Amino acid sequence: MVSTTRLLAVLGCLALGAGTADADILRCKDGAGLVTYTQGSCPAGTQAVNAQAPEAPAVGKVAPPPQASAAAPVPGGLPPTDETPECPATLAAQGSDADVRACAKSRSLPSTPGWAQLRDRFVPMGARKRWTGDYLCLKFVELPQPAGGVARARPLVTVSAAMRGESMAPGFESPALKGQVFPTKVAAVEALCAARK
Repeated sequence: MVSTTRLLAVLGCLALGAGTADADILRCKDGAGLVTYTQGSCPAGTQAVNAQAPEAPAVGKVAPPPQASAAAPVPGGLPPTDETPECPATLAAQGSDADVRACAKSRSLPSTPGWAQLRDRFVPMGARKRWTGDYLCLKFVELPQPAGGVARARPLVTVSAAMRGESMAPGFESPALKGQVFPTKVAAVEALCAARK
């Protein structure tokens, strides 16, 4: 059980870190409510959304782990933490697209009809932290298996803030599409999902 004091201390530390290490990443929302993240300024048709402190949950209340059939949002819309249950790995091969999107929503992460974000993290890179996100493309593809044969599953793709050498750079990239930098996370995810046929 997480105490209110501990939760507030963690949120305070996160707010402090967000103001210094990741000040160049903006949260942008379009008219349909889709949220994208970018460096610099928001793309055309979107506007910056201020990150406000989430409401503290009632003491002793813990969100249940997401189920493959009906996942519920985390009470109070809190962002995912180390204590928020991970989306089950079985979603890559089982369940409906709605189940995958519900799991993303339960972790306060974005989704579209084509993809859903399952994980959001900051990876230490020297003195800075690099944003990285994991997404499931919402289409089944045939994936070769090491022991032979194929399995049908949704592709998992990873997008990170761009880097040039040891420095952060504008845009987003993926190891799967080496040398390509995209202006937004959404553009990177959509390109990765389109490449997974």
